[in-house]
Amino acid sequence: MTILAKQTRNRPASQLVTTNEVTALLYSGEKFASLGRVEFLNQQNTETNRAAARELLRLATDKARADGHKTLIAPLDGDTWHSYRTIIKSSPEPKFLLEPESLLSADILKEAGFHLIAQYSSSLIDLSASQATIDANLAKRQRAIESSFSIRHFNSNRFDDEIKDIYELSLKSFENNFLYQPISFEQFAELYRPLSALIKDELVWLAFDHSKLVGILFALPDRLNEGQIILKSVAVHPEFAGLGLASYLLARVHIEAINLGFTRSVQALYKDENRSATLTAGLSSKIIRRYGLFSLDLDFL
Repeated sequence: MTILAKQTRNRPASQLVTTNEVTALLYSGEKFASLGRVEFLNQQNTETNRAAARELLRLATDKARADGHKTLIAPLDGDTWHSYRTIIKSSPEPKFLLEPESLLSADILKEAGFHLIAQYSSSLIDLSASQATIDANLAKRQRAIESSFSIRHFNSNRFDDEIKDIYELSLKSFENNFLYQPISFEQFAELYRPLSALIKDELVWLAFDHSKLVGILFALPDRLNEGQIILKSVAVHPEFAGLGLASYLLARVHIEAINLGFTRSVQALYKDENRSATLTAGLSSKIIRRYGLFSLDLDFL
């Protein structure tokens, strides 16, 4: 087993390498350690990988405790802006673009003493069956929203400026989210630049109060599943919460998606008790995946 010092995204991390050829990054945060970016060199041998995962968790636990941490969270690639969560319940529906697929299974984590600390879901929406409700939701809110805010879709020709506005709104909108940690604009932009070729302007809608971005619904075509979009992010500035802005933006995105020929929409990776979990209420939808985030109390080992 090997531990190598590594600097990642301006945060200290240790690269863990086990004798069974599995690697991962152990991040050292102010309040907890986290384990992410797990990679198995042997993707075919399930039993070997289970043994490697057990060895990795032992190594990560020992290292986190030696570094003075009281809590180890997994799978979490440093912060919640990056990849985290593992699937705890699935369905026959295929994987969608950007869906996390951690190699640390819930069973292995529980076996190592980890417990579930947060649960998330993804739902599949039938746009054809939901169109009447979508139209009604837009009609209900359109006059009030459009008389109070400037509404437009994304402009890819101004990509950097648009992403800067989205970054500033995201920091404010998500600051009370579970395990929230701020990141720099450059770190945020690194997440969105690879998506620039995928963005369809008509599927990203923005709401402005004068020149200040106060609401966004960011959706992408799902390149893995024809006729499907992914609702990647929704954010509303706290000062404008409760006005129906997110519901209005969702309706605008869905109407544009239908006009473009899309028939399905994935509400992706929402925390079960968050307000976003009720955003698609009334639409024809079903949960297709559940995910979990796990924690280990190092004081009791």
